[in-house]
Amino acid sequence: MFVCFFLAILPFSALSFPGIREYVFDNFMVSAIYNGVIIAIYITGSLCALFTIFKNI
Repeated sequence: MFVCFFLAILPFSALSFPGIREYVFDNFMVSAIYNGVIIAIYITGSLCALFTIFKNI
C-alpha cells in the first residue's frame, strides 16, 4: 500500500521542485500542448489513485 501511495504522490512532489518543473514545462515547448495533456492525465490518474487509497483505509 505504501508503494502505491508513493507512486501516486510522486508527480505532485516532483513538480514542487522548481528545477524539475522548469525541465518539464520549458524543455518541451515544441509539443507543449501534447505534453500538457500527458501531464494532466498523469496527475488525474494520481489523484484517482490517492482517493482510492484514502477510501480503502
